[in-house]
Amino acid sequence: NQGWEKARIRFERFYFNSYKNLFFKPVGSLVNFFMDGFGWKRTFYKGMVPYGGSAWWTLSRVCIIYILNYLENHRDFVRFMKKTVFTDEIIFQSVVMNSRFRNLVVNNNFRFMEWAQTKGNSHPEILTTRDFNTIVNSGMHFARKFDIGTDEKILDMIDDYLFLQNSR
Repeated sequence: NQGWEKARIRFERFYFNSYKNLFFKPVGSLVNFFMDGFGWKRTFYKGMVPYGGSAWWTLSRVCIIYILNYLENHRDFVRFMKKTVFTDEIIFQSVVMNSRFRNLVVNNNFRFMEWAQTKGNSHPEILTTRDFNTIVNSGMHFARKFDIGTDEKILDMIDDYLFLQNSR
């Protein structure tokens, strides 16, 4: 998602969660207090367009090598991202979408998930045998989220289904 408007606060403010030194967290809160008061915002890294999305994706080897090289050669980008929150939903998407790989991106992570709203937060539901038909008819390659303590039979059902599909 270009710009990912609803999540811009993730990089427009300072977050020091990745720092082990406890001194940085209150300093970050103080800095954000003054930035909010004056209406200042951090801009994204050196003119890159920010992109965001799911932390669940599939990448080619060539793309992974590109990302690793980019991060190795742009340490200041890594430092910028260390002061960002929920970085896993921004960093890889932004590097890829600001590169030659942008035209190869399929905007589908091929993961089946049922989302629930609880107290204003969304989270993936635990999939059970009730979801079996929906899962296998979804066209997705992966599914989340399973809990054998809640329903272990769903995993056996999926295994049996895949075994039958592959033996045809």
